[in-house]
Amino acid sequence: MEERTNYVCIGLDGGGTSTRLRTVDARGHRWTDENGASNPRIVGITRASKVISSLVGRAMHEYPDSKEFLVCAGIAGAAAASMQRTLADSIKLDLRESAGVSIQITDDVTIAYEAAFAGDSGILLVVGTGSIVLVKTVAGMFIRSGGWGYLLGDEGSGYSIGRAGMRAVAASIDSGETTPLTTQAAVGLEVLNREALIAKVYGSDYSPAAFARAVLEEAGRGDIQSLEIIDRATRELVNRLFALIDLNDLDVTGAVKITGGLSRSRPYLLSLESVIRERFSTLKIARSGREPVEGALWMANRMARRTTGRMADRVSHNG
Repeated sequence: MEERTNYVCIGLDGGGTSTRLRTVDARGHRWTDENGASNPRIVGITRASKVISSLVGRAMHEYPDSKEFLVCAGIAGAAAASMQRTLADSIKLDLRESAGVSIQITDDVTIAYEAAFAGDSGILLVVGTGSIVLVKTVAGMFIRSGGWGYLLGDEGSGYSIGRAGMRAVAASIDSGETTPLTTQAAVGLEVLNREALIAKVYGSDYSPAAFARAVLEEAGRGDIQSLEIIDRATRELVNRLFALIDLNDLDVTGAVKITGGLSRSRPYLLSLESVIRERFSTLKIARSGREPVEGALWMANRMARRTTGRMADRVSHNG
């Protein structure tokens, strides 16, 4: 690598709302940019490709003297190898006039993992609107559990907490009881009775995940009902982790890191850490301190370390 100083590493984190790009060249110069959504299951392959290739093109313009561009894009909705191939082929067509570009497509969970562990083995719990458990073995194999979406899974997620909170509101309406959660529903959602709750949940595009914030807020104030909801949610998530470890006979003496929106909630994080310690006394627990886009950039840098000579315009895949 001493003789190869004219390259740029590009990492992208693409989701259903926005796509973030971060670069670093051989001299350490960094640059960031952002564009629209690139989840192909939401915006389609063509649009996702245009968003990603536009960002890459702008990054290339930022480094006019560079000859090699090593790109890793972690894209939500691109976990399947077939989706990665299709998206990569489309990006390659968009960048067909750009020589010296190598593109690796993976999913957003993988880059979140690498942001947390930078290649080391460990366990990552992704807890946001949905939830996923991802383990990387010492041999470098990824094993995951969850990520099925709210109809089939998402234990311990914002969706499961919000849904449990709405169920608690429904039960309180039936009993005529006023609780902190019914007050939250009344103030924030204008839900005052059975008809209003049914109309809110079934008659619009409202997602119960939005009510998770209310549950977390009340848990932070010490509301017993909300704390119990969070405790059940974190236990369901850790049960999934336990089943994954038990099924694959994995060594659990390493570290578990937690990332995602719920990891910023103190009541949720305290509950999750407590339940993990109950089941796995040897595990070290920490929040992931890096953004997922840093994981994509780390993977792009790994591509640079593994590559010698001039780059051809080729595409590789990480399933």
